[in-house]
Amino acid sequence: MLILSAESLILDRSDLLTADQLNTVVQVPTFANGWTPPFESTWKWLFHHVYTHEAYHAGQNGVIARLNGFPCSGF
Repeated sequence: MLILSAESLILDRSDLLTADQLNTVVQVPTFANGWTPPFESTWKWLFHHVYTHEAYHAGQNGVIARLNGFPCSGF
């Protein structure tokens, strides 16, 4: 099984992933608070985790704006 390092997360356009590569294991960095992923991290998991995490923040921004009297942010 191929294991990639965190440094390999930056891809140029010639290194785009194909569907069969999404289950390749990726080593994630050690987090200061000790958190580790609940299972082996794959590209598929990494993209999903980052997308849902950032979507969560977009939702937070909308709620905070609404609570502070701003019109809906459109998220």
